[in-house]
Amino acid sequence: MAIKVHVQLADNPRQKHEALPRPELQVYSGKSGLDETVPYINSTLSVFARTVLPTRYLDVGPTDGSIDPNLRLNPDSTHIGRYVALSYAWGPYQQFVTTRANLEALTHSIPLSELAQSLQDAIFVTQKLGLRFLWIDALCIVQQEPDLADFMREAPKMGQYYTNAYLTISAGCSADSRQGFLSPRPAPMAPPCALDYHLQPSLPSQQQPQSQSSSIPQVSTLYATIQPTRTIGPLTSRAWTLQEASLSPRALVYGLGQTFFICQTARHFEDGSIAVTSWSTSDHDHVLPNLTVTSRLPGGNLTDDPRASEVQRRDMLRRWLGTVEAYSLRYMKEERDKLSALAGMAARIGAIVGCRYFFGIWEGDLARGLLWRSTVMWLPHVYRVPLRRPAGRAPSWSWASVDGPVCFEKVERAEGKFERALVKMKECVVGKEVWDPIRSGVGFELVVEGVLKGVRKSKMSCGEYKLSKRVHWRPAMRMMAQGLLEGVLLEADAAKPESELEEQVVGLGLFDVLGEGELVKEFCVLPVVADEGLLLANAGAGRFRRIGYFWSGNQNWFSQGEASSIILT
Repeated sequence: MAIKVHVQLADNPRQKHEALPRPELQVYSGKSGLDETVPYINSTLSVFARTVLPTRYLDVGPTDGSIDPNLRLNPDSTHIGRYVALSYAWGPYQQFVTTRANLEALTHSIPLSELAQSLQDAIFVTQKLGLRFLWIDALCIVQQEPDLADFMREAPKMGQYYTNAYLTISAGCSADSRQGFLSPRPAPMAPPCALDYHLQPSLPSQQQPQSQSSSIPQVSTLYATIQPTRTIGPLTSRAWTLQEASLSPRALVYGLGQTFFICQTARHFEDGSIAVTSWSTSDHDHVLPNLTVTSRLPGGNLTDDPRASEVQRRDMLRRWLGTVEAYSLRYMKEERDKLSALAGMAARIGAIVGCRYFFGIWEGDLARGLLWRSTVMWLPHVYRVPLRRPAGRAPSWSWASVDGPVCFEKVERAEGKFERALVKMKECVVGKEVWDPIRSGVGFELVVEGVLKGVRKSKMSCGEYKLSKRVHWRPAMRMMAQGLLEGVLLEADAAKPESELEEQVVGLGLFDVLGEGELVKEFCVLPVVADEGLLLANAGAGRFRRIGYFWSGNQNWFSQGEASSIILT
């Protein structure tokens, strides 16, 4: 097991080396440590202006707690100030929420003792920071409404609430709101170990008087400790919190091993270290955004140069695909929230990329967006596999139709291929609430122009096929052999029966969900780019539904045919 050793360059094991230009960040998980945190946080954030407050927000009262918190209303968006937002995991249930029955009473006083511990901790931290206003979804959105009327009004605004927050408190270490995030942490694995080291005597110089140089070796001490983990914790496994982290320009994160302050450029850790922030599609355990939206809004880094703007739009679309991959790994309690939990992020990106949004896919990146495929991801102690396709939730052509990990073709390896796409969009039914189409109940049909080609199951099994001919099929084939994915070799409807079975194979179909292919007898494929397309099943009435992803093994056959309008459901 590899152990990271953190070395403190100090003579006192309790003193950390100076790593920050301002008073050092010392944010401990216990409540007492907050007294050392407040000066740093306030000095860092003092430059940020006030903003419009949310529709509802908490007034947490004065620092001494002499007045109970209460719920304030801002229906006309006229209240201006600074507020804190809370990002946390609800857990199995929330013990106290705002309802229509108690809404009026909460505007007078919120019973602090009845709140879940994470909510109480957030109120305490907000007070210690000298701030009065706090936004928490459980209290600021009316819950338990049969028609979800208030949720439908407020959910699209949630992204804006986190973007405008003075600071987001992230309860990363807590898997349940009842646990809280300010409880004492376990003792360090080992106490600091003193290590003496010797400095070589300085050499005399012509500019330095002999009396200032020393021929006696200098002895000092290093203190080596096992570095606290930077892992955030259970919060990064929840679907809703990806958007909250991605749109929060600043956050105070309470992780499993230490607390840290995070912004668009760096993470300042409790142990005194600093990490420069960089975006990565494979980095699923960082609160700092996989998608740095706030620094790229109109009026920010976007320029009037059309060439520069186009590069930024492409970059944003690329980051969106990486975000979807990370998002697909996360847990979601309510299946109809599949796109609700990304609605705020999609709205922000839409202002940048300047194209329409269809169930998680951008019109300006249609080919790549359609060519998502189910995959298998290894997370600690468990495989994440394609689970199911909830009936009626989203159209089959959208990645939002399945529960389980999905992936996209890497942009860097295939940019030219997608510029020569073989399908063009003709029409898609778009409702008023495009950012949350599942909840809004807009149409599911997408009309494209392309070539539809009939295929059938090959009599040859995947295990009999010589993979040396199709190297890029190997990863999928291995997962199919382990029973983690399901696929089938396909041959053209017009294949000659007297030819060799291997010669008849025109491609490999990979089903989106385990077991779905067993129910389909007739297949067809829709080429999207030169060697990849969609595996479809006839849905009747001239419509087709997606059941999987298709790799072509015969590009001549794949590229031939007459284009027509195809309706995908």
